[in-house]
Amino acid sequence: LDYADAGGPVDRDVFAVGVVAHACLEDLAGAARAKGRRLSDTEAATRARETVTRLLSVGREHGGKVEPPPPPDAAFEGEMLALDWHAEHPCEPDTFAELRGAFARDWTPVPWDDARARFRLILDYAYAVDERDEEGGGGRVLVIRDYKSAWNAGTADLDSLQMRAQAVAGVLIVAAHHHDFGEGWDFAGLRLEIGNLRTRSLKSRVLWPWISADDM
Repeated sequence: LDYADAGGPVDRDVFAVGVVAHACLEDLAGAARAKGRRLSDTEAATRARETVTRLLSVGREHGGKVEPPPPPDAAFEGEMLALDWHAEHPCEPDTFAELRGAFARDWTPVPWDDARARFRLILDYAYAVDERDEEGGGGRVLVIRDYKSAWNAGTADLDSLQMRAQAVAGVLIVAAHHHDFGEGWDFAGLRLEIGNLRTRSLKSRVLWPWISADDM
């Protein structure tokens, strides 16, 4: 604790696999959006390798700090996690990745590095879809997905503080980025998703307007 309080460097190599996988998936989503279609397996592999090459060459910037390149073994493992995921859950052209949001105390959106920011959050993946409940009701739903590289990630993570925060801040982040979801910001509900990159499984929960704050 004394070491951390003194500002000592943190060994982040344990997170390297997940960091690289997230970076690859971000770039795959961006490429699909730029092309206006899903990427082929060959295109995805080429794009992911470009991402890994960049990370191994110059590292990355995160939270205003420059991080060194990841260990090569971890980088290539992260690349394969991303490609295996993409093979089963390809990025669509009308989706967005790594959306940042920062908020002041009153939940007013502010720039990421603004001194007034008291809360910051990054959405791994977001898109809109039509969703119907068991009684045939529903409508247009904002989907927020969080990728996890831990083997045990699953349904329980939908109740985490992180996902509850994303449920509250998700629409505000999308609106703050002025992304075009085709029909403005009028969503009937919100679908939270946990994507386990190891097992390539998706766990989800839909929150409709009548769900109380206690349920969130």
